[in-house]
Amino acid sequence: MKFLGSDYDGTLRIHPNDVTDEDKQAIKDFQEAGNIFAIVTGRPYPAIKYEIDRIGVYCDYIICSNGAAIYKDNQCLQINYLDINVANEVVDIIKSSRCTWYNINNGVDYAEEYLTDNVGFSYGDIKTVSTKLLLETGVSGMSLFFNKKEDRFQVEMELRKKYSNFLEI
Repeated sequence: MKFLGSDYDGTLRIHPNDVTDEDKQAIKDFQEAGNIFAIVTGRPYPAIKYEIDRIGVYCDYIICSNGAAIYKDNQCLQINYLDINVANEVVDIIKSSRCTWYNINNGVDYAEEYLTDNVGFSYGDIKTVSTKLLLETGVSGMSLFFNKKEDRFQVEMELRKKYSNFLEI
């Protein structure tokens, strides 16, 4: 038995195109040979689940939220959470930056906030909960979007300086 994990955005799904029919068939053939296939992504579960259902690929496992949550057959096996105080501090830094959009998730629910009108990115029509609720109950992952690389770099350096012992950017 073999195990194959693939990133989604920019690897299996080459934007703006979709997953190719050849890739879908290769995944199916791989699984029919008794092997295990997983999507490994930074996306929160609702966003990647929507995509997987849309493209029609069965995943034995979904490892999402940058590795913080693991699912098998739509059942959550594990979620790792950030310290709630750290999560709130990071969101405060994000909100004071030139970040245009961010999302946070707890491995199950997903919240996003648009900080400007000029976003240019979204996971689309995914059901969301309030950012405030997640910041009170638990955060397992975050994603940020910046229109300018220099703005991203500035926030990245601030976060690395403050949380270098456990933060992966």
